[in-house]
Amino acid sequence: MKEQGKEVTTKVVNLKVIGASGRIANHLKLDSESLVIYVQRLRLIDDEPIALFNSYIRKDIGISEDEDYSQSIYNLLENKYGISIKKGKKVIEVANATEEEANLLDIERGEPVLVIKNTTIDSRNFPIEYAEGIYRSDKYKYELVLNR
Repeated sequence: MKEQGKEVTTKVVNLKVIGASGRIANHLKLDSESLVIYVQRLRLIDDEPIALFNSYIRKDIGISEDEDYSQSIYNLLENKYGISIKKGKKVIEVANATEEEANLLDIERGEPVLVIKNTTIDSRNFPIEYAEGIYRSDKYKYELVLNR
C-alpha cells in the first residue's frame, strides 16, 4: 500500500493482560491460568478502516504491555525480544460482522467479512501469538500464486 502512495496507519483500540480462555489457551498451548497480552488494533488506509486485528501474545515470553503495538508485532518480537519467527499457520473463513466489528470497520452489522486466523510459531516450534484478522470484504482481496 505504501508503494502505491497510500497512507497506512494502525490504531490500538484495546490493550490489556487477560487470562487465556479455552480457545486461546488451545491455540497457544497454554493452561487456562496463563496470561496473555490482548491487543486489538484497527488498520486504516488513507484514514479508512479496512481491517481489525485481535492478537493474543504469550506473556511468558517476557513481552510487556507497555510496548508500541501500533507498529509491527513481528518486528517487536524479533528485534527487541530476540524471538525468531519460523512459520505461521493460517485459516481463512467468511463470517458476518458483529456489531463491534461493524462499528470499528465502518460497515453494517452482519455484512460479510473475511476472517484470517493465524498462529505464529517460533524457531523452537513454539506458538507465541494467535491472531484473528477481520477484513472488510469490499476493501480486501486475497490472492494466491501457486507454483507447480
